[in-house]
Amino acid sequence: MDKHLPADRFAQEVRALIAHGGLTLDALADSIGVHPSWLRKVVTGEITELTLLTVVGICRRLQVMPEDIWDAGRHRQAQPTRHSMASAGQGPR
Repeated sequence: MDKHLPADRFAQEVRALIAHGGLTLDALADSIGVHPSWLRKVVTGEITELTLLTVVGICRRLQVMPEDIWDAGRHRQAQPTRHSMASAGQGPR
């Protein structure tokens, strides 16, 4: 089983980057190496969990640590789940 983190915290960061950074969702998706439709699903809450592999990939692209987006305690306590929409091939490229 893969470990996952809730996507809501990342979605909040994306909305803030778009609102304050002058970026479009499509430009942000391109800059972090994900498909715009996948990022849109995260932002709208359609995707509720991200695999740790996805989290690491996104954080590398953003040049941040997971703890910068998710609090450190939550990152250490990532729980295994049976499935995630993020692992259905629509996550980072």
